[in-house]
Amino acid sequence: MDDQTDGTIQRISQFLTTEHFTLQGARNGTISESNGRLSAYLTTVSMSIIALSFVAQVSRLGPVFLGFSIVIFPILMSLGIATLIRLTQLGISDVLLIQAINRIRHYYLEMAPGAEPYLSYPHFDDAESILSTVVPIRVAYEGFGSAGFQVAVLNSFLAGAFAGILAAGLLALDALPSIATGVGGMILAFLLQGLFGAAMGKRIERSMEVRFPRPLPSSDA
Repeated sequence: MDDQTDGTIQRISQFLTTEHFTLQGARNGTISESNGRLSAYLTTVSMSIIALSFVAQVSRLGPVFLGFSIVIFPILMSLGIATLIRLTQLGISDVLLIQAINRIRHYYLEMAPGAEPYLSYPHFDDAESILSTVVPIRVAYEGFGSAGFQVAVLNSFLAGAFAGILAAGLLALDALPSIATGVGGMILAFLLQGLFGAAMGKRIERSMEVRFPRPLPSSDA
């Protein structure tokens, strides 16, 4: 009976070790796709801005420039929104993969509790433990370094620039009203994307199944 139990534990450990490597490979895939999406978007935006600047020089900000802007800016903003949505999806996948890895790490410690001092990352699957795995050193401005934030800022800039160009070209507004319109469009676009990110964060936190939560700190009476 003991031999059968030892054999079962050994097979489970082998299965979970294989699953651990599979999950880590899947994480590498999400990170690679995120970098590829961000790089492709930034390249497209930079090339479009260069083309737009050439058109502006040739047309002297005339009707040709306005028509080119009406074509190019919606395309860039659509691409930016799609990139932000996909980065959000990949971020959710990464969180779930980390949660699965932490569960396997928890099993390792159940089998060998003495190994806990040698593990550098949490072995719990609650939201705080997952965040500690992604960002070991917490700072107040950590969200500003994410790829999603970069895309949101760039999307907001494009929306503001497009609003200012339309205000000056179609509505024939002066410089200051056009700039004010552009700034207002940029702020509105950034707020809308922020609401989208916050809603997705709350949604994934509500849908997460926590099996091995971090123990609550004991308070001395």
